[in-house]
Amino acid sequence: MERYSLTKRDYIVILFIIVLSFMVSILNYKELGIKDTGMLFAATFALLAEVYLLIKDINFSIILFILSFPFLVTARKAVYFDLFIFKVTYETIYITILFIFCFRDIKSFILEIYYKQQDKLNYIAYICIFVIFSLNSAIFSDNIKRSFASTYIAVVIPVMFALSLYVRFKDKNFKYIIYAIIMQCDLSCIYGVIQIILNRITPFTIVEKRLNITFGYHNVNIFAGIVILILPFILNEILYEKNNKKILRFLIISLFLCSGALFITFTRGAWIAFFLSVLIILISKKYKKLFYALIALCIAFIRPAMTFILKRGTNMDLLMNESSIARLQSLYTSLFIMIRYPFGIGGGNFADVYKKSLIEGYYIMPKGLRDNITVASYNLEAAHNLWLQIATEFGIISAAVFFIIILNRFIYAVKNFKYCRAEVACIISYLIFSVLTGVEFEHKGIITMTLLIWIVFMIIEFKRNQIKIE
Repeated sequence: MERYSLTKRDYIVILFIIVLSFMVSILNYKELGIKDTGMLFAATFALLAEVYLLIKDINFSIILFILSFPFLVTARKAVYFDLFIFKVTYETIYITILFIFCFRDIKSFILEIYYKQQDKLNYIAYICIFVIFSLNSAIFSDNIKRSFASTYIAVVIPVMFALSLYVRFKDKNFKYIIYAIIMQCDLSCIYGVIQIILNRITPFTIVEKRLNITFGYHNVNIFAGIVILILPFILNEILYEKNNKKILRFLIISLFLCSGALFITFTRGAWIAFFLSVLIILISKKYKKLFYALIALCIAFIRPAMTFILKRGTNMDLLMNESSIARLQSLYTSLFIMIRYPFGIGGGNFADVYKKSLIEGYYIMPKGLRDNITVASYNLEAAHNLWLQIATEFGIISAAVFFIIILNRFIYAVKNFKYCRAEVACIISYLIFSVLTGVEFEHKGIITMTLLIWIVFMIIEFKRNQIKIE
């Protein structure tokens, strides 16, 4: 990236941003406390600075936006509300403005695809169908305005960001994007370490106190889902890319930070996804011995390892684990909702409809299974399974089309595996995590993982352009 010298005007704008950020933070001090007020100040400063940079250098602004994910997400404690049919957070504010700045380029890109690049037309068509049917689900909601707002942040905003990202970086060095998503994850890991120290959590009490280590993302599962999309890029950069010593040191430190943080989340789906992603990254002549050694270890220790993973390192029986049973109940209740509402119940409505459908969902569960489980004592706010979440809220067609989008990216990445190892590993990790642990497009204002998977889709497209040139 180019280096910039600040002008007198820039200094005045920075001063104004600092004052405005301070005012916004102070107004929320009583409700947030000193720590969250400080984070709100950082998030507000980052947002305003990045919006200002859109005037000077859109690409640099985008990179800073990605770097500031861990800060911006904390602002939802103060800024997270509906405005007509829009959901307002710091991320949606920035991406909406970014999309307006990039609208002309996006329009030209779509016209170019329609007239000159028919091979990309299907992919764009799938995205349009996905957005249309997701928005359509709001019609079947009891609160149409709220559902449109939820669909806006969960579906429309990530697509707007992906398109803006593509038109700005399709001919540029997209490596900066990869370094930015790695670095923002490092910042979250460091925050997690600070939480461990401040809460005086020892290695022996991490399992019991894992919910106190949020890494800034509301809970450890959300953070774990983010990390599994980052680690394949770190491994790929270390093992296959030619980097200078400074970047290599940065990558090695990032590997230790992210893998260590992933372990202490005690998120079962993420552990399995990470191990498989390591195997995928090692598929090459260069590392075939290491690959076969890991396969041998896997075969030798698969039984105790799976027992440890499923029980999260505890002695609790799986059928007595409320978390596991809640997911099982969610499966049957979601199936009932999907049958009754095939076009969806509208974004943000899962929790309300789940409460109304819980009894019916319980009774479609096989009797032999019902007799051997301890029913979860709490209602679920989400399906804890991405595909059930999409199918129930946005409709079965939306879920099917999103799967086609993923399949489209996956097939191309596999065909060009030499160039797309990390992306293949990311997609497989995402699919595993989305089923075993569960993820949402948007959870209480958090859309970071959704933005990251769309970034992965766009990186595949960047590499596709690069391969054509070569």
